[in-house]
Amino acid sequence: MASVEPPRPDSAELDRPAIKVVPYFIDERPVGSVPIDPRQRAAAPDVPGENTDSDQSPWVDEGAEPVRSDSTSRRTRGGWLGVAAFAIAVGAALACGIGVGVASNGSWTLATGLAYAGVGFSVIAVVLGLFAVFADLGRRFGTWAVIIGVLANPIVLLALLRAVSAIRVG
Repeated sequence: MASVEPPRPDSAELDRPAIKVVPYFIDERPVGSVPIDPRQRAAAPDVPGENTDSDQSPWVDEGAEPVRSDSTSRRTRGGWLGVAAFAIAVGAALACGIGVGVASNGSWTLATGLAYAGVGFSVIAVVLGLFAVFADLGRRFGTWAVIIGVLANPIVLLALLRAVSAIRVG
């Protein structure tokens, strides 16, 4: 009988280091914490960094700073750009509305000037609103500024009214 030797690993396999992937989650527990077994918790209740409250966390701090979710550790960014874009969008809507009212009274030159102002304000409001949304400088107000700026633009409004008037019901 011939003896069979087990296959030998290649030298390339021996040179590779072992890699261990450990996921880190960003939440209320400290970053760098590892889970402990509930049996270890019962055996060693004085684990450093562990809560002693009734809502004990299954995570133990390994010396890292805890990630706080309160407003003190959160970096607040000013929402001034979103608010400014929203104010300009409201100004565009007012200019468009007042322009329609003035045009119905027959003052065409003033109505035309208000329409141009409405177009300009709405374009500025949409651009600033988009920048506020993407730069996180007042996302809510920036989003509303984009919506109001698009709807308050007299050119867009005219196109929407033409499209609605072309729809036949019945």
